[in-house]
Amino acid sequence: LHFMGKKGTQAETIVRAQRFARIIANGGRRSDCVRYASENWGVGERSVDKYLEIARATKSVKNNMIRL
Repeated sequence: LHFMGKKGTQAETIVRAQRFARIIANGGRRSDCVRYASENWGVGERSVDKYLEIARATKSVKNNMIRL
């Protein structure tokens, strides 16, 4: 039997995306995010990609707001 992991809350998703934004801002790579997520949250690459997408979108919005 294969059991799907519990879906994280919206707050968890935001916190995780922010964590990845910090990892990337400090010179980390996707592979660093994958390792961090696996070790700390028990999630895989698909979840990491979702969090990274949110982190990039959030950064883009913040950058656009700064330019206004």
